[in-house]
Amino acid sequence: MLHRYRSAMGLAGQEKLSGRVEVDETVLGGPKPGKRGRGAAGKMWVAVAVERKDPKGFWRVRLRVLPDTGSAKSIRAFLIECVEPGSEIVTDGANHYTGATKDL
Repeated sequence: MLHRYRSAMGLAGQEKLSGRVEVDETVLGGPKPGKRGRGAAGKMWVAVAVERKDPKGFWRVRLRVLPDTGSAKSIRAFLIECVEPGSEIVTDGANHYTGATKDL
């Protein structure tokens, strides 16, 4: 599986993703006592963008650690850095994507 991840990530700094790009974020870090959810301490938020290969599958992947809990501002900075303007961005419809994907 690690080989597949490395192959998909390729030379991450080379080219921006284009075409149909699926974007989401995830949390890394094990269970800890205290607050749960988006404000939990000791967790690392990671943005993920995957270039879709139609009719099914994927092509390239970009990953970035986010400085916060996935705000529209941090997601937008990630998209500008990793996705070509004019690409179709597919999300799960969470509220923070509305501002992040506007006019990209």
